[in-house]
Amino acid sequence: MNPVVHWELFAKDAPALGRFYAELFGWHLEPMPEIDYVLIDTSAGAGINGGIATVPDGSRRPLFYVEVDDLQPALDSIQAAGGTVKLAPITEVVTFAQFADPEGTVVGVLKRGDRSLVSSGDAPPVTRFNIASTDPSALADFYRGVFGWGVRPNPTPHDPSDFDVDTGASGISGTIGSVGPRTLGVTFYASVQDLDAYLDRAHALGAAPTEPAKDRPRNPAAVAHLVDPEGQTFGLMRQP
Repeated sequence: MNPVVHWELFAKDAPALGRFYAELFGWHLEPMPEIDYVLIDTSAGAGINGGIATVPDGSRRPLFYVEVDDLQPALDSIQAAGGTVKLAPITEVVTFAQFADPEGTVVGVLKRGDRSLVSSGDAPPVTRFNIASTDPSALADFYRGVFGWGVRPNPTPHDPSDFDVDTGASGISGTIGSVGPRTLGVTFYASVQDLDAYLDRAHALGAAPTEPAKDRPRNPAAVAHLVDPEGQTFGLMRQP
């Protein structure tokens, strides 16, 4: 399987948004001004690291990167399965490319060995992702086919079309579910012990209030969402 190994957000001011997440979660920032990027080491001892890219018009949505051995053969398989190449392979600190899946969600591929390693520590880890889809079954087949992910149906009252996703031992897991109240695209989740405390802190730091913490019927862990100062939705999951 090809694991999900990096998450990415976008901002008109990447350092400012980085400071928001650093103050919220205690994550460590590594500014890379030469490429208008902020690398984030969650210092969680688990999960995966991420980053924030500067985009002047703020038009991009969150995306994740999948680790592959060779970018071009991966992109060829993606195109054959119905995806579209959005960014041909380039080397800019790391070697990567980007594509749009059949529903238009942009995803990255990263050359194996270029991922940043999570430092040890007790900050909240990023451990899960969700892809919102108009046809979860078809999208699950796409990702299973191109990356070999383990995908299994997990229908629940909350989302009867939900699929659980296993990207491999060195990556994070996730779900592919119906759009519902969400928009198409990717949401990341950090695991925390006290949802309400983090929501209160996020709102004090400038996040927009969203729905209150709630218990999803399929999972004893509570889930909540915040909207960061750049308008991107970020998820919180209570650690079991």
